[in-house]
Amino acid sequence: ALLDKCGSELGWHVRGVVAICAWEQQIVQEGCSDWFYQEHAELFAKLKIPCAKKAKDDWTVEFNARTARAYQLINVFLHELGHHRDRMTTRSKRYASRGETFAEHYAREHEDLIVARYEEEFGLF
Repeated sequence: ALLDKCGSELGWHVRGVVAICAWEQQIVQEGCSDWFYQEHAELFAKLKIPCAKKAKDDWTVEFNARTARAYQLINVFLHELGHHRDRMTTRSKRYASRGETFAEHYAREHEDLIVARYEEEFGLF
């Protein structure tokens, strides 16, 4: 699930670049792991994205075009921006040395503000 033209990545970063990858045409994601669902359940609820558990480790996440765009900005972009912030706050500015945990924390720290501003601007939810 969630494969795109970037391979298996939803986004990526390199020095000076933060990217969000395009999704395949199919945006209802089937076969999502329990880990993926649990990691994003609060945001799915905030964005009112329907989710259904099909089996022990098999979730369907029913994005539509609007919620997919919101998810990409609110989760994927903020996560990759977190890697950029990590890199820019290290002494050498060469490496995002604090890794995925730092990027996820950064995204979560800014999530509520971006959700509120996104809702004000686009009236999605």
